[in-house]
Amino acid sequence: MSDGVSELADDGRLNPSVVGLVRALRRHAPQPDWPITEHHRRFEDAAAGRQLAPGVDLRSVATPGGQAEWAVPSGAEHGDAVLYLHGGGFIMGSLATSRPFATHLAAAVGRPVLTLGYSLAPQVRFPTQLDEVLRCHAWLLDEGFAPERLVLVGDSAGAWLVLAALLRLRASGATLPGRAVLLSPLLDLALASPSIDEFAGYDPQTPRWLLETMCDAFLGDVSATSPAVAPLHADLRGLPPTLVQAAELEGLRGDAERFHAAAVAAGTDCELETWPGLIHVWHAFAPRLPEAVDALQRIGAWLDARQP
Repeated sequence: MSDGVSELADDGRLNPSVVGLVRALRRHAPQPDWPITEHHRRFEDAAAGRQLAPGVDLRSVATPGGQAEWAVPSGAEHGDAVLYLHGGGFIMGSLATSRPFATHLAAAVGRPVLTLGYSLAPQVRFPTQLDEVLRCHAWLLDEGFAPERLVLVGDSAGAWLVLAALLRLRASGATLPGRAVLLSPLLDLALASPSIDEFAGYDPQTPRWLLETMCDAFLGDVSATSPAVAPLHADLRGLPPTLVQAAELEGLRGDAERFHAAAVAAGTDCELETWPGLIHVWHAFAPRLPEAVDALQRIGAWLDARQP
């Protein structure tokens, strides 16, 4: 097809709640001939009308890793903090596009959420974004947050940054954050998971050509199989308890499954939830999508159960 995505699969596997959403996403599906600036502009436009969660205060703050924004729910637990790294394939996303999701996440988990507006590719490439995340993490420690009370959360490409940051922190001998949450994670930048093609008819957000565009922009001359950018092939021992949520019908489901299998084999406390009938980062459509609200509440319950 001219738009680079296959026809919408109509076999009843999609939840009724998301069929209309998927059709709308497909009508506005990205095009292979768009420049990266156009992808970024449309991503910003799509997020502009999304609803913020009530009862959550927003506060901008400058960190050594870049500009960031706190989303603080009323009654937030003292001492805990979430560092949230947004998706967008390293080429899209901002504090503005992340703000609706961050407020709903903060409200659901009852903890302040700090979103980092890290630099985007191709203006800057690996490892700049990872270095910014690590500087922001160090700043949180300087602000008085104990490492074990920090939670790293990332969706899609942001989940890659979470896992890469954990591995870099472990290599440095630092005390790791207490918990991690990976949502619809993009973890294999070589794009070897067969699910990318298997579920292309259900989810218009992650066609292979777009994932290739994103990874190429981020990596530049770095090979996608280089150990520095291939966390799925790293030693996953000693990582903090990790929750992985993926959709049954998303292209990156295979990345989530491969990580979970490797983490469990390495002795890491890792839980994988595969949500039936849903699509990539369905969480971002809270409160419109009931399953998004449910998934965020599940994250809060999981964090509470593993409170240090």
